[in-house]
Amino acid sequence: MCGVTGFVSQQIAIDESDSRLTEMLRRIIHRGPDAEGRLVKAELGLYAGMRRLSVIDLASGDQPIWNEDQTIAVLFNGEIYNYRELRSELIKRGHQFRTESDTEVLVHLYEEYGCAMFQKLRRMFAISLFDFRQSRMILVRDHFGQKPLYYHASDGFFAWSSELKSLLVHPEVSREQDPLAFEEYLVWLKVGPGRTHFKNIMKLKPANYLTYDLKIGRVSDPVRYWRYPDCPQVSMSESDAVDRLDELLHDSMKMNLRMDVPMGLLLSGGLDSRTIAYYADQNLNQNVRTYTAGFHADEESELEAAAQTAKDINSSGHTEVMVSENIFRESLESVAWHLDEPVGDPAAFAVMAVCKRE
Repeated sequence: MCGVTGFVSQQIAIDESDSRLTEMLRRIIHRGPDAEGRLVKAELGLYAGMRRLSVIDLASGDQPIWNEDQTIAVLFNGEIYNYRELRSELIKRGHQFRTESDTEVLVHLYEEYGCAMFQKLRRMFAISLFDFRQSRMILVRDHFGQKPLYYHASDGFFAWSSELKSLLVHPEVSREQDPLAFEEYLVWLKVGPGRTHFKNIMKLKPANYLTYDLKIGRVSDPVRYWRYPDCPQVSMSESDAVDRLDELLHDSMKMNLRMDVPMGLLLSGGLDSRTIAYYADQNLNQNVRTYTAGFHADEESELEAAAQTAKDINSSGHTEVMVSENIFRESLESVAWHLDEPVGDPAAFAVMAVCKRE
């Protein structure tokens, strides 16, 4: 999963800044138990870090990762699915790589294309990119907002993180709550894009980036770098449409499954996860492990349909996790802590129960 966090302030002593970054990183250690990376430029008041969950290039993919002359650096949460294709393109353009990680692609891609690089990523990501040639930091969130990224800006201070709880440990971050956001949540079971339940903490919208000037301490307004394209009017037969969809799903899953660790699949009885299970099985060199959650006394349980799908794809191991009233009650505090904000989706309890199983 990984997580990024950090702040910029020239009003805080170095020792105090180090301890605050340590605490911010500690709050997101569950996102990345494998390694910790830091990028500190005390002369700029910059204290940034990340926690890593190793998935690609386990040996040399620790962050931050720099370009050749140490002027561009990146701390990154997510995965770039088409990194191999981008890497090959960049090598042809003269860039030199020292790792096999998807993270290193980002620094060289920025050197080549600047912020236009975001259009090239097949993706889920929250990126903090540092350009010391231009004394600026860039925060960017993926096209559909799969990865979270929160930020707070006030006079002479800027902070960002993958989770609210990491921001809230910093005393410079305002904790004033927004009652209008809570009213909106009660109506829609969510708040609008960009907002949180705190007045002075924002969430970077999907397909947006912002820049922070490290010299003058000024944050830009977010810029939208991508919009969902209009669907072209294409005339084709039903058979051709099915073949094209099959081709796209195969291509997508093949890229999504690039990793250097074993994988498992959360499997329900629904069409979406069953489709993913099928294409995962088609594109892996090993059988897929599957996991399904069920609820006691649930007359519409998906366990049977999920078990059948696991059998159809010859799952290497199918695990069923039952969520009881006791598990629901005992995990309430933990689920709320991990979600950070109210989320109107009871499936969070089942997801946590399954993930704790392994």
